[in-house]
Amino acid sequence: MNSIFFDSNTFFIDKKSNHFKYESYFRVFNENGNHVGFIIEEVSSLQKILSHFLNKNILPFRFQIKDCKGNLQSSVFKGWTLLGSPIIIKNDQNITIGYVKRKPKVFNLVFKIYNQNNLVIASVIDSFSNYSLHIVDATGKVIGKFNEKWDGELSGFFSTADKSFLSLKTNAMDFSSKCMLLSGALIIDKILK
Repeated sequence: MNSIFFDSNTFFIDKKSNHFKYESYFRVFNENGNHVGFIIEEVSSLQKILSHFLNKNILPFRFQIKDCKGNLQSSVFKGWTLLGSPIIIKNDQNITIGYVKRKPKVFNLVFKIYNQNNLVIASVIDSFSNYSLHIVDATGKVIGKFNEKWDGELSGFFSTADKSFLSLKTNAMDFSSKCMLLSGALIIDKILK
């Protein structure tokens, strides 16, 4: 599948304020400021009730990544867990293309992104120092960065103070790998908050 959403290597994410709702809703723009899609969290009534009593890391979540026309591009799902179940990444046909697992580290959080053959394609590492995540490939080379509190030159273009920026430094990536990497990085940022 070809997608305008995944054509870019640079993404600006603008969170829409939802003061009375439990769902998260993000607008996604490319490097030219063009609106390319949405990230939408689906929350059941039971989850809304349980979120008042349970830690958010135990609760399941489901995000859908859609283009501006509402076409599904990818979905990310995690079930109920006490010890860190994997985060499943699916394509637009609802086929599992990869997953994300948290790896325990002493000084920082590391999430490994695996393809459907259980091979690591990238790691997302939380730096803890400046609201950023570093994305490295399987060889350890830095291939991207996610800034959670972004205030760059286009920041005035967005509607809220809660904006972030995701940038990849590689073009040598097939569609499925790029989809997994971007979906994984976007959702990892959400679960770290």
